[in-house]
Amino acid sequence: MRKERREIYIYIAIAFVFSLLVHLIWVFMHHGEAAYMWNGQLMINTNDGYYFASGVKKSLYDMYQYNHMVPSFLERGLVFVTFIIVKFLHIPLNTVMLYLPTIISSLIVIPLILIGKLYNKPLWGFFSALLASVAWSYYNRTLAGYYDTDMFALIMPYFILYYFLKSLKSFSIKDIFIASIFIVAYSFLYPHGSSVTNALIFIFTIYMLIFHRKNEKIYIFLTILFISASHIPTPIIYEVIIKTILLSIAYLLFTKKSFNIKALIYISAIVFLYFLISSNALASIISRVISYTSTGTTKDGSIHFYGVLQTVSEASGIPFFPDPRNPYANNVSYRIIGSVAGFFMFIIGYVILCIRKKEFILALPLVGIGLFAHWGGLRFTIYAVPIAALSAIYLLGLISEYIQSKKLQYTFLILATIALIYPNVKHALEGYNPGPVFQNAEVKDLNSLKKLSNPKDYTLTWWDYGYPIWYYSETNTLIDGGKHNNDNFIISKLFLSTSPQFAANLARLSVEKYAKTYSIHKKYEDDIINAPKEFVMQDKKGKKYIQPSGNAIIDMLLQINKPNQKDPNKFLQDLASNNYKLPKKTRDIYFYAPLKMLNIFPVVAKFSNIDLKTGKRERNIWFYPTYAYKKDGSLIIFRNGIAFDTLKGNLILNNRELPLKYFIETKIENNGDIKVTPNKYHEDGRYILLYIKNLNRFIVMDNQTFASNYVQMFLLGNYDKNLFDLVVKSPYSRVYKLKK
Repeated sequence: MRKERREIYIYIAIAFVFSLLVHLIWVFMHHGEAAYMWNGQLMINTNDGYYFASGVKKSLYDMYQYNHMVPSFLERGLVFVTFIIVKFLHIPLNTVMLYLPTIISSLIVIPLILIGKLYNKPLWGFFSALLASVAWSYYNRTLAGYYDTDMFALIMPYFILYYFLKSLKSFSIKDIFIASIFIVAYSFLYPHGSSVTNALIFIFTIYMLIFHRKNEKIYIFLTILFISASHIPTPIIYEVIIKTILLSIAYLLFTKKSFNIKALIYISAIVFLYFLISSNALASIISRVISYTSTGTTKDGSIHFYGVLQTVSEASGIPFFPDPRNPYANNVSYRIIGSVAGFFMFIIGYVILCIRKKEFILALPLVGIGLFAHWGGLRFTIYAVPIAALSAIYLLGLISEYIQSKKLQYTFLILATIALIYPNVKHALEGYNPGPVFQNAEVKDLNSLKKLSNPKDYTLTWWDYGYPIWYYSETNTLIDGGKHNNDNFIISKLFLSTSPQFAANLARLSVEKYAKTYSIHKKYEDDIINAPKEFVMQDKKGKKYIQPSGNAIIDMLLQINKPNQKDPNKFLQDLASNNYKLPKKTRDIYFYAPLKMLNIFPVVAKFSNIDLKTGKRERNIWFYPTYAYKKDGSLIIFRNGIAFDTLKGNLILNNRELPLKYFIETKIENNGDIKVTPNKYHEDGRYILLYIKNLNRFIVMDNQTFASNYVQMFLLGNYDKNLFDLVVKSPYSRVYKLKK
C-alpha cells in the first residue's frame, strides 16, 4: 500500500513538473523582451486579468473608491487567493499574476492520476495527465500570464468527477461530502461554473436513480449534493461559509444517525426542490446555451441595440476539423487534443469506456460542453480536454493488450502517448504568442494619464481596454470586459460620430449620469447628496450609501420602458447642439484609443451604426485595415483583394473602378505628432485610402467614416481645440481631455 502511494506521488510530481515547464514556455521565450516588460516583470496576456488584479489592489490599498465594478477579495475567489498570497507571502502582485496560472492549472494532473489509480491502472492516469495538462486549448487558456479564472475552470469539475467515480466504488458518504466541498469552492473560484456543476449533478442523479435507486445511501448522496449546489441569497463569501456549515452538519447527521429509505427519499426530494427553485438550474443551463448561439440585435422595449456576443471571437463557433487551406485555424479537434487522429481516438475511446465502465457516462456533460464549441465558441473546448486524454489513452491501452510482450506493450504505449503529446508541445514551442494586453510603450501612456487624473475621473474607450484602464490609470470607465451592455452604443457613437460637439455633449451627459447613479464610497457626501433618491440606502449604523442600479446608462437617458420614453433619434439629434443643457461638471473625462484599435474599429462601429427605433443598419461602413501584398506596375494589390491604381487614383474591387478622393500618408513622430501628407485625386470620390507609415498599414474607408471623431482625432490628430485638450500623445496611443 505504501509502495503504491509512493508510486502515485512520483507520477503526480513528474506530471506536475512537466505541465509546469510547458506552461512556462512563454516566459522562457519572452522574458526580458523590453516591449513585454513593466516594473521588471513580464505583463499578463489576458484582458480579464486586470479585473482581478484591480480587485487585489482595491483590497490591499483601499483604491477605486468611485468604481463600483472593481471587486473586493470577498467577492471573487481569484482576488481572494491572490490577496492572501501577496499580503502574507509578500510576493509582488505582478509576479503572482504571471506565475499563478501555471501552478494552479498544473494541478489538473492530480484528479486524472487518481482516476487511473481508482481503476488500478496508474499508468493510464499518468499518461492521460501528461497529455491533458499540455493540450492545445488548455495550454492557450492557462499558460503563464493568463491570469484569469480559467485556471480553476477545469480542475474543479475533474476533482468532482473523481469523487463521483470513487463514491460509486466505495459508497462512502465521505467521498460525496468531499465532492460537495469542491462544488461549493468552485462557485467561489469560478462564478460561471454553476452550469457545469448543475449538469454534473443532474447526470449523477439520473445515473443513481437508474442503477442504484434501491440503495438508501444514494438519497443521502443526492441530498448533500443538492445542498452544495443550492443558492443562498447572500454575498458569495457568506454563501460559501453557510453551505460549508450546512454540509458539515448534514455529513455528521447522516453518518451518526440512521434513517429509513422513505424518510431519505422525502428529505432528498425537498432539498432537490429547493435546489431547483433557488438555483434556477435548468433555466440557467438552457439560457447559457441560447446566449452562445444567438446573433443579431437585442431589443429593449421598443429600442434596438446591437448584440455583443456575436462580435466576441471566442464565442463564435468553430469547425470540428481543420481547413486544409488553413490547418492551424481554430477547430475543435486540434484544440481538444492536438490532432484529428487524436480526436477520433477520443470519441472511439470514450464510447468504449462507457460500454465497459458505464459510470463514465457521468463525464458526458464535460464531453458535451467541449463539443458544443462547434456552435458556442472555442472557449468551451477545454472542458473536454481531460476526458479526451483519458479516452484516447484508454483506447491505446486496449490496443496494447493485443501485443503479447509486456516490454513491447509499454514501448507502444509510451511512443503512442508521445505522438499524441507532440503536436500540443510543438504548438507551444513554435510561436503561440498571445503577447501582453498592452506593450510597455502603451502602459507608459496610461501611466501618464494616471498622473494627470484622479480617482473620480472617467476614461472613455472600447470595453476591451476597460480593465487595463482601471489597473494602469486608476480611472473609471463606462464599459469594460464584464459590463458591455447597451452602453456599448454610447462609446461607439462617440467614435463614429462626425460631430465633436455631439461627442462632447454625450460624454458629459453619460458620465455625470453614471457617476451620480453608481457612486458607492461612503466617504464622499457630495455624491450621496446628488444621487437619485431611489439609490440612496442606509446601513445599520445609519450611514448613507449608494446602492448601484443594474441599468445601462443609455437606458436611463432614453427612459426605456418608462411612460416618458424618449424618441432616440430626436434625443441624439438634440445632443449635437451647442446649446444643449448639460449637467454640472463634477469630474474630468478623457477619450482614449491605442493605435492598434484600428484593427477592431469595424466591430466598434457596428454598435452605433444602427437605427435604435428599427434595429436596421444605418449605412454601409467602409473601414478595411490591410497590408500591401504586391506591386504590379501602377497597381498596389492589398491582402484583402482590393487594389489601388496609383496613376488613375482608383480603387479596384471585383473588376470595378472606384474613384478615390484622397490618398493620405501619415507618419507618427517619436513625440506623438502626426505628419499628414494628403494627395487629392477625384473631387467626387467617395473613398479615402490612408497609409500609416509607422505600421506599414493601409486603411480603405468611405468619406463619412473618414470624417468620424475616431479617424480625425486618433489617426490624423485633428480635434476641436475649443472642446478638447490633447494631454497624452505617442506613436502608440492618444488621450484627449474634455474641456466642458
